Amino acid sequence: MGKKIGLYGGTFDPIHFGHLNLALDIQEMKGFDEVWLIPTGVNPFKIDQTVASSEDRLAMTKLAAEEFPELFVKDLEIKRLGISYAIDSLNELIPAYPEYEFSIMIGDDAAAGFFRWKSVKEVVDLVDICVGRRACQNFLSNLEGDPEILQILKKGYLETKILEISSTHIRQRVQQGLNCHHLVPSKVLDYISKNQLYL
Repeated sequence: MGKKIGLYGGTFDPIHFGHLNLALDIQEMKGFDEVWLIPTGVNPFKIDQTVASSEDRLAMTKLAAEEFPELFVKDLEIKRLGISYAIDSLNELIPAYPEYEFSIMIGDDAAAGFFRWKSVKEVVDLVDICVGRRACQNFLSNLEGDPEILQILKKGYLETKILEISSTHIRQRVQQGLNCHHLVPSKVLDYISKNQLYL
């Protein structure tokens, strides 16, 4: 029997409890058998913002997922050359796993950029979109864009728990030598320290 899989892509620079909370909340609410965390190779919206290497971000994501049997890490976007696009990943995964049902998971903070995804109408034809709440502000309330896409985002909106954590803030705290154990899994922090990331 096929599985229901949630696909959660991101730069994960570094991955933190906000990412994990969103992934696991949506997994429970939608009844996904698994969530596949997919670190981007090159995020089209963060070409000049990524700090850690692809290898480091993949390693940190794997460490964060170790504690959770529902989470799996896939490196297909890091292996793929060039900018990472969801449509390319779907065109790779769907034929490879024809018995699986895939959905894409995003935070509502990323919803504004969703309209600019490559081949976005093809993406929404292929899979459902799940939008989890990442902050107190409802980012969907004042969105503007293609009405069809906007309706799909609103239909997929889920009231997940709020953990307002950003990777940018974590990188700043690491650089300043501040405690991040309440924001990032200990194994990930150990990796950051050992490899002198974000300093």
